[in-house]
Amino acid sequence: MTTMMTDAAPGELTLTRPRPRAETAPRQAPSPVPAATRRPEPESSRAAEAEQQDLIEALQAAASSLSVAIIEIFGGTRAPSSVGKWVAPDLFERIRAHAAYRQQLAKAAPPRPAMLSAGNPRVCLVGPRVAEAAVVVNTGRRHRAVALRLEHIRNRWLVTQLETA
Repeated sequence: MTTMMTDAAPGELTLTRPRPRAETAPRQAPSPVPAATRRPEPESSRAAEAEQQDLIEALQAAASSLSVAIIEIFGGTRAPSSVGKWVAPDLFERIRAHAAYRQQLAKAAPPRPAMLSAGNPRVCLVGPRVAEAAVVVNTGRRHRAVALRLEHIRNRWLVTQLETA
């Protein structure tokens, strides 16, 4: 943008206006592509999208249930063995150790059962056999964020990584 010079004293505030643009030809909208030249979407593509959407919905349900179960384990109201089938062995040991540690700390006050609810899970397919999910679990007293990494191993989806906040 260029500006016009003014006769102002140094340090004095002045307003300048940009110079007008040179005349150009009016823009033309691109011509629409005739329907006959557009390629129809193949049926296999639609089927693949439907299959992927079904997978995402199944993973959302699994992530929601597992997130609530894990928060219940950390709260002392559920046994760690209840999620052993859906969690990788090394992660299961970490969950079990955390639950045992929490149980030692809370011997004086037994855990209060609470009705936990999960928010809408967000699932992202990272690869053909890997997904990541995020769920917010309401414990009644506070909200807990749970992030899961799910991997398809031996014809099953397993939680291989877990983060809570």
